[in-house]
Amino acid sequence: MASTRLAVTLLLVTLASSLQGCCCCFGGGSSPGVSGNDLVEAAGRGDTQRVHDLLDAGVSPRSMKWTSGGYFGGSTAAVEAAVASGKWEVVEPFLVDEEAKTKALASALLGYDPNFNIAQRLVQKGAKPHPSWAFRAYTQALMLEDRAHAEALVKLLVELGMDPNAALEVSSKESRPLVTFVVGQAAWHRRAAREPGFTYKRRPGGERISTWAPEVFILLARPRLDAQDSDGQTALMMAASPGEEELVRFLLEQGADPTLVDNAGQTAASHAARTGHDDLATLLQAWPPSAPK
Repeated sequence: MASTRLAVTLLLVTLASSLQGCCCCFGGGSSPGVSGNDLVEAAGRGDTQRVHDLLDAGVSPRSMKWTSGGYFGGSTAAVEAAVASGKWEVVEPFLVDEEAKTKALASALLGYDPNFNIAQRLVQKGAKPHPSWAFRAYTQALMLEDRAHAEALVKLLVELGMDPNAALEVSSKESRPLVTFVVGQAAWHRRAAREPGFTYKRRPGGERISTWAPEVFILLARPRLDAQDSDGQTALMMAASPGEEELVRFLLEQGADPTLVDNAGQTAASHAARTGHDDLATLLQAWPPSAPK
């Protein structure tokens, strides 16, 4: 038994040694001490010169990274790190095939800090988004603090054909259309921002839907305003419940239907009245269903 363990140990050591110098696994090239880890780290730092030096030394742009847990990262680790650096001149050398372009575009659109400039250049290079990205791509854009940057991203998503009516399938019984999610999140954040002692803190890249997100999303992407979630609730109901009159008026002016009912038989006016917003409930009851869009 001991001899068997020794033989296995020696085999593993030999295998590890051979892999360490293997270009296909680590991206190592002709220069000693050079590895895929070096390339991924240089890309993440945005170190253009180091990236070019490593690629010139023979390190593969498809290098994988060895993590502390002994896990080989994906073969697009370097291009994803390059996108995170925000420097196009670092990203471009890694666009060696369609997979790399797709991964780079996913990083530019779906990361915590979406990057319009990188995404736009990737599209110009032929990168194409996957339809399944729609919900996250729109919400990530609408979490940005910079409204102009968010608007540019939403316009790009529309140009790319990303569906503004996509829904988040939470479970087989729970679905949330984008418009109800965006309006609902923004409505409660607007109300919370007015409460005494409330501090509106956000991490870089945004940690929640911005308060101006409904206007940007609805005016630029034009989703179906009356889409209902799995509880039958609409965006108008989401805005009415926390008493957000300005948002309610905006939705009504855009053509939202105040007469729709949810699964419990409640209208937007009912939701407003239930939470003590009687004036808003009266407004909703009096609003003509045929109001111009």
